[in-house]
Amino acid sequence: MPPDLDIYGLTKHRDTATIDRFLDTYVDRAKSWARGDEELMMEPLPLTHPETGEESAEWESTAFEWEPALTLSHLIERGLASPRRAFTVSLAPKRGDLTSVILSFTADDQLILGVAIDDEGAKPENERRAKELLVQLVDE
Repeated sequence: MPPDLDIYGLTKHRDTATIDRFLDTYVDRAKSWARGDEELMMEPLPLTHPETGEESAEWESTAFEWEPALTLSHLIERGLASPRRAFTVSLAPKRGDLTSVILSFTADDQLILGVAIDDEGAKPENERRAKELLVQLVDE
């Protein structure tokens, strides 16, 4: 697999409208719909002490929670549900100039939107294209 240039944007707009605009522009929904046996690897919710009610940020890296991914619609619903959960999914790109698309829900109620382009040969035009895509992501 050739090297890629990853272009990501972080937004506080963790909502259906933002996700739909991103998917409409970059994602092949038909190819991304059925998730097969894929599972979501979610960060666990903070633990609350039963007597004091204080949250503990301590957890082991093996303590991830796993849940069937089901469909693209389910992924979006899960990412927007409360309590907020953190997980990342890779989606099929709509455009031929992209190698992958990433949708990531963060633990601090934000959204990471990302795309990747082929960087085989590390040509200057690849970096220029990546910068153009970054500007496009920010504008959108």
